[in-house]
Amino acid sequence: MKGLTSIFISLFAVAPALFCSDAPASEPISMSPESWRSSGAELLADGTIIGRDAKQNYGGISKKIKVDFDKTQILAIEISEPDSGWFAILAGKEIKNGYTHIQRDTRKEGLILLDIAKICALSGEHELELKIGVVRLGSPDPVKDLTVRCTALSLEPRSESKASLQGKITKVSDETKPLFSCAEYSVFPDRIEGRSGSAGISSDGKYLLSDIDGILKKRIPDLPEGFPTIKTGAPLFDALYRLAVREAESNIRKQDSAFRAGASWGDVWTRDASFSQLLSLNMLFPENSAASYKVTVEDGEIVQDPRKANTGWPHQTDRMIWLLAAYDYFQIQGDEHFAKFAYDAGKKSMERALSEIYDPKTGLFMGESSFLDWAWQTYPSDMDRGEMGKCKALSTNCLYAESLQILSTLEKRFGSIEDSQRYSALGEKTLAGINKYLWLGDEIGYYGYFLYPQGQISRRSEGLGEALSVLFNITTDARAEKVISCTPATAYGIPCIYPQHKKQIPYHNLAAWPFVQAYFGWASARVRNENALLYSIATQMRNAAVFQTFKENINIVSGGTEQKINSDAQLWSIAGFLSIPFRCFLGMEFKDGSIALNPMLPKGFGESILISGVKYRKAVLDFEIAGSGCKADKIEMDGIPLKGNEIPSTIEGRHTIKITMGSETGKSTPGISLKTGNIFSPEPVIDLNVERKDSSLFMKWRESELAQEYIVMIDSKEAAKTKKTECFVDAPGHETATLNVIAVSEKGNASDAGKFIESKSGSK
Repeated sequence: MKGLTSIFISLFAVAPALFCSDAPASEPISMSPESWRSSGAELLADGTIIGRDAKQNYGGISKKIKVDFDKTQILAIEISEPDSGWFAILAGKEIKNGYTHIQRDTRKEGLILLDIAKICALSGEHELELKIGVVRLGSPDPVKDLTVRCTALSLEPRSESKASLQGKITKVSDETKPLFSCAEYSVFPDRIEGRSGSAGISSDGKYLLSDIDGILKKRIPDLPEGFPTIKTGAPLFDALYRLAVREAESNIRKQDSAFRAGASWGDVWTRDASFSQLLSLNMLFPENSAASYKVTVEDGEIVQDPRKANTGWPHQTDRMIWLLAAYDYFQIQGDEHFAKFAYDAGKKSMERALSEIYDPKTGLFMGESSFLDWAWQTYPSDMDRGEMGKCKALSTNCLYAESLQILSTLEKRFGSIEDSQRYSALGEKTLAGINKYLWLGDEIGYYGYFLYPQGQISRRSEGLGEALSVLFNITTDARAEKVISCTPATAYGIPCIYPQHKKQIPYHNLAAWPFVQAYFGWASARVRNENALLYSIATQMRNAAVFQTFKENINIVSGGTEQKINSDAQLWSIAGFLSIPFRCFLGMEFKDGSIALNPMLPKGFGESILISGVKYRKAVLDFEIAGSGCKADKIEMDGIPLKGNEIPSTIEGRHTIKITMGSETGKSTPGISLKTGNIFSPEPVIDLNVERKDSSLFMKWRESELAQEYIVMIDSKEAAKTKKTECFVDAPGHETATLNVIAVSEKGNASDAGKFIESKSGSK
């Protein structure tokens, strides 16, 4: 979300072709290199690094090592110059995905202790390849005669094993079925079990325990007085709800009562606050939400993140999420003065967008995808920032389609019928444009990431955009079900994009963001996909319980949080978890004059759940959901059937709403599209040469890494497929044609579009 340092970027510019996600690296322990050398620990590899370029300020070394995993728990990697930036890659077919990557900014130390037994989960002897790369940090001096050593240590790993939690956590029952289970971990109502970390509640019920870093112990906080309470048959869920509330409070700024973005982010970000408030904070923290809306409007216009030259508007244009969230706030609170404030800021911002970034031909808005503002990580490597800003992204256009309809509604209240009709028509055109230009087809079952300036669709998925397309009714009901069941998922969450870029570090690439998972879960409940909802809840539970905080992002390969930037108490991760009882279990949808209830309670949360003390305008509501399922048999308020399943906004005082679920279960097959194995796309085809004679085209290109097949595109349409790196194509009627080649892996993962070439009849 925020910016990398130039040092960090340059570090990875020299990475070997083998690239992947970070692996969990241990902090230095008390044993020193001198002591383990004197103890006779096995030296696996040593060598000298010299410079590789003209300035010789970066270099690398590759060594084969044999590791006996029955004797070795830790690899100690030393470099002779601590002030150099460096990284290491450990490769071998036995390691998951073929490699694991360790990265450190090592200005203070030249040592990494790698808990390899935990990362690789191997036994016996295996031959691996250790690659080390070094780059100077802010120095023109050459990398010269640096020594590297790798030592096998037969030490006890610093983290206790999973068994170390045995007897220390409360179990509802050994027979309890998991809410979600995969090869990496299982999430139960009361605990997490997994090789990437286990967690649960202490036997006295007072602490969260995790074995991710030794035995971590965190007291389960009490809720603030008067805050809504949750009681389910899943004690771990209830404990994490309490933790989320207190971490949300920790993000309230003293100077203005607005929400900062997280423990590591002191500023108020328009998108972070707005996405969070739409999820749950509008209802749970109304005063702080109102303060956040006010500080993200300047000169009557919504602030576009980030507030930096050449990176915000018009490259990033997703600020209309503010209007969606602000309108939700108005529907909950009923504040007419606030509604007028939202209308004024929303209209001024929309008119600028229509003037500067709207394409009337497609009905779509230009700008990068929402929140993926490290654009170099998720857009084609050969595309500059200006070109990225001219793309038309799925998530951003979902926000505009919904914002236009909200403005149409607000125009009836504060403006003119003519403008109301104009905004409504524009919104319908944007909706139609998304479905016409970004749908990848019923066989694939989800939308593409963005539309290139040349008119071609990106074949990557975009996790947030897929969820928003369902929640904002961009798609039809049948397509909505496909989007949820077909969008690529990984064990640790819905990835920001799929497939991944092999040569980019983890942050938006190779990562799942819990708030995206929350929106996906909300959309899963909307289409009644029970397995997808359970998956979304379980991944959020796992991440919060194992790390004992609501992290900013999760590495989709390791399940870790070792990315260079990864805040604790991240606001939208918190808000996402807090949304589950209200948006998913109760199915709350706020309207101008009511709350509509469309409850869905998957199995695993007990025979009944209680959600008490929910404040709604002048009322306080206590909910009970009896049974589980995807459809309510009856909903009663104070013993009387609730008309239309809607709670009117005119009620006052305290009321009890009892929801009795029917026996109908949610759609469970297929639930999600869980991806394993190679999750990377081939490198794009950028060395493309074209020769033309009349209508015949001969195209030739360099082989792309990971490619098994190539798709030849003419004017953004498939013209041919081949396994070779050359192709003859007959293109009658194309006097002028835009050509490119897409590489496809054995898994069906498509590359970026690569180099576009314009060919004219008569040219060579």
